[in-house]
Amino acid sequence: PLISKSEPCPEYPVEALGDVLGNTALKISDCVQVPKALAGQSILSVAALVAQSFNNVRFDSMTCPVSLFCLTVAESGDRKSSADRFALKPVVDWQREKLKEYAEQEKQYRIDLKAYKTSEQALINANKKRSQVELSQKLSQLVEPTPPVNPKIISREPTLEGLQKGFQSGNPSQGLFNDEAGQFFGGHAMNKDNLLKTAAGLSKLWDGDAIDRTRAGDGENIYLENRRLSAHLMIQPVISNEILTDKVLLGQGFIARYLIAYPESLAGTRLYKQSDLSSDPYFLNYCELITGLLNRNASTDEDGNLILNDISPSGEARAVWIDAYNRIERQLGKDGELPHIKPTAAKAAENMLRIAGVFATIEDTPEITLEQMQRAILLGRYYLKSFLWIVDKGQENKLMVQANDLLEWVKTNIDKDGLININLIGKKAPRGTGARNVKQARRLMNVLESNGYLVIMERNTKGDPTEWKIINFNQGGGNGGLAESVDITGY
Repeated sequence: PLISKSEPCPEYPVEALGDVLGNTALKISDCVQVPKALAGQSILSVAALVAQSFNNVRFDSMTCPVSLFCLTVAESGDRKSSADRFALKPVVDWQREKLKEYAEQEKQYRIDLKAYKTSEQALINANKKRSQVELSQKLSQLVEPTPPVNPKIISREPTLEGLQKGFQSGNPSQGLFNDEAGQFFGGHAMNKDNLLKTAAGLSKLWDGDAIDRTRAGDGENIYLENRRLSAHLMIQPVISNEILTDKVLLGQGFIARYLIAYPESLAGTRLYKQSDLSSDPYFLNYCELITGLLNRNASTDEDGNLILNDISPSGEARAVWIDAYNRIERQLGKDGELPHIKPTAAKAAENMLRIAGVFATIEDTPEITLEQMQRAILLGRYYLKSFLWIVDKGQENKLMVQANDLLEWVKTNIDKDGLININLIGKKAPRGTGARNVKQARRLMNVLESNGYLVIMERNTKGDPTEWKIINFNQGGGNGGLAESVDITGY
C-alpha cells in the first residue's frame, strides 16, 4: 500500500515559555521522556489556570481573559498521564489541602445552619401574637450562616451543567484537565444530543462571557459573571481524527479556540535512565511559584464574581503584536496560505495576546513587556504551524487512502495491454475515491504515478494526462509525498 511521507511536525519552542516554565517543561520532557510539546502544553495550561484568576488583557477596546484551551494529540503509551501528573502536582497538592479545610468548614456550616434554623423557629414561636412587621424585624436580626466555597479547581470530565453549577457554588476559576479526553468527548457532555450545547457553552467560557442559564422545569436560574476556565485535553490520534474534522465543532468555532499540538512519539527511543524530578531545583521552583499564586487569594465581589485587573502591552510589545496580527490577516485572503484554516488562524493573534498575559501574570510584571510578547508570538506561530501540519497530514492521509482504493480498482479494470483511460475512470471508479470527478481522478493518478505504479501514455492538447499504463502491481518506487508544507516563518 501507499505510505504517507509527510513533513515532520514542527519543533515546539520550549524556550519561549521563559525561565521557570520553560526549564520545568524541559526537565519533565527529559525525565519522563516525552516530547517537548507534550510537556510544554501541560506546563502552559497550568500557568493559564493560575493566572486567569487575576488579570484580563486589554488592548484598545478589546478585553479578553488569559484563559487558554490546549489540546494535545498523543498515542497510548506516550506517557501523557505522567507528564500531566508532574505539571499538575502543585495544583493537585493545593487542592487536596484546601478540600480538607473545606470538609471542616462544611461540617461547621451545617452546625451553624442548624442552630440558625432552631433560633429562627424559636423566635417565630415566641412572637406568634406580634404583627408580621414586628416578626420580620426580629427575624432580620438573625444572621444566616454563609456556606463555604468549594475550593475544587480541577475537573476531569464534567457535563456543561455540572461545570456551571460548580462555578455557582465553588471556585470562580477552574480547569478542565483530562489525560484521556476520549472519555470526555465520548461521554454524556459530548454525545450527539449535547454536542452543540456543550461546545457553545465551553466556547462562551473561553470568551469570558457570563453564564446565563434558566431552566423553567425546576425554576433554576443561574447568572454568573467573571468565571474563568482553562483546559488541557489529551487525546489519541484515532479520537482526534474524528474531533478535528467534526463539522459541528468546526462550524461552531470550538476547535479554533484550542492551541493544538501533535508531537511525534518517542516510543522506541526511551531507554531507561535514572532520574528524580521531585528534587530538581527547577521543578521545585515551579511548584513554589504555582502554589504561591494559588495561595494569593483572588479578589471577588459579594456574588463570588472575580474582580480582575486589566493589563496591557507596553508600546514596543503593542507594535510587534500589531505586526503579527497584520501578517496573519494578510494570509487569510483567497490568495494567502491560511484560508483553509481560517477559523483557527483568525483566533491566533488573540491567543498570542492571552499567552503574553499569562507570562506577565506569572512573572509579575505590571504590563506585558516586549520580551514576553515576542515569546508569546513565537508560541503562537508554532500553534499555527502545528495546526497546518495536522490539516495537511489529514488531507494527505485521506488522499493516500483514496489512491490505494483507486489502485485496487485500476488493477482489475485495465485492458489487455495494461492501459486505463480517464473516461473509464470518470464513469466506473469507486465513488468513495471521488475519482469520477476528472480533477480528482488526475490528482489520484498523479499520486500513483509519483509512487511508481503507473506511467503516462497519452495527454490531451492541454497537456493533461488521459491514459496510463500500470507497471507495478506491488510496491511503488516514488517519494510518496503529496502535501506541500506551508512556510509561515514570516508570521
